[in-house]
Amino acid sequence: MIRRPQRSTLFPYRRLFRSLLDLETKRSWADLLPVVGGLDARHLELAAAAHRSGLEVLAAPAGWEPPRDGAAPERLIRGLAALIPWLLLDLPSGLSASNVRVLERCDAALLISTADPPALRAAARAIQSLSPRLRERTGLALNQITSRHPGKQIGRASGRERV
Repeated sequence: MIRRPQRSTLFPYRRLFRSLLDLETKRSWADLLPVVGGLDARHLELAAAAHRSGLEVLAAPAGWEPPRDGAAPERLIRGLAALIPWLLLDLPSGLSASNVRVLERCDAALLISTADPPALRAAARAIQSLSPRLRERTGLALNQITSRHPGKQIGRASGRERV
């Protein structure tokens, strides 16, 4: 028996995915904000674009800047999390108050970093600044890693035993 994978949806705050995923969209997640109180699967189907991999993408609105309080996207994320088993959030860089509030609701978080020592030290400081509960659920993912980046040096610079 073949099990169908559970629905996975990417929720990017920025429009960078268009070039990375080669995906054109007609709607964005901002189109869901007016119905956030009554959000259902039909709304999601109308707003999401399907990538050939099976990943659904709720595009970020053009020219959208996250509000300082983040209230509207946070309400939408809570509504989507109730509908979608795997909601992947691509948050803006940094640990703004809004980002931390969203991260506190996540089951797991990945901080993306390059493997150079200054970036790893900054990532380690960012993780240490989180609440103990969130720190336990936060991992470090390395981007642009090569064979020039020995594991022991990465672990030492990031302050993590395992990377």
